Amino acid sequence: MRSPESNLQSIPTDAFSNLSRRIAESEQSTPGLGLAFHSHRVSALVAHLASVIGHEASAARFSRAAYFHDLGKLAVPTGILMSPDVLTSDERAIVETHSESGADILASSSAPDGALAADIARWHHTRFDGSGYPKGRVGSEIPLAARITAVADVYDALRSRRSYKPEETNDSALARMRTIQRAGSGFVFDPQILEALFDTNRNVSLLWDAAALCAISGSDTNSPRGRPHRRLRP
Repeated sequence: MRSPESNLQSIPTDAFSNLSRRIAESEQSTPGLGLAFHSHRVSALVAHLASVIGHEASAARFSRAAYFHDLGKLAVPTGILMSPDVLTSDERAIVETHSESGADILASSSAPDGALAADIARWHHTRFDGSGYPKGRVGSEIPLAARITAVADVYDALRSRRSYKPEETNDSALARMRTIQRAGSGFVFDPQILEALFDTNRNVSLLWDAAALCAISGSDTNSPRGRPHRRLRP
């Protein structure tokens, strides 16, 4: 049985379909990891948020590229990713390598939006105030698609059951994100994108439920559609 520790360099990078297939295969090789399910839901949320903040023309591209934001986790040992315990500083450092390793693979892809996907992978854990990882960009210097993915990623992580925590309701996840936003000396998330999440929270919850059902049923987890969602009323 293969595991996420497999060498990422062995993945053909001539098209996103090859990378999508590898992410989908992680569901069979590592039950419980949920990488493809997470990627599917984040992709759907990115399309919605991009449309809500006025970037509907780019929503499909952002969504397709965001599907690969955690590609680098295929190179992180499964025992660390699925640990029920608080990670040590060394283990946390290993997990944090996933943004750079995934970005490097995506940057070498010949897919039309490989560079966009690489930007998302590299910067979606860099906070709006410049903290997080990797460091080096602040605020609008962080690519827009990565800032959108950052919001979608954390929302899905909170809503999902993980090896180290239970799932949360929509209301609980939103409350946690509001607290996270105010926790540091600056904003963790792009304020405009976070407000878009809050303003359309009912639609976000319905969209998340639908995407979760679609992913679990096996529909389209191997090839993200990246269809933009129409602008919805709060």
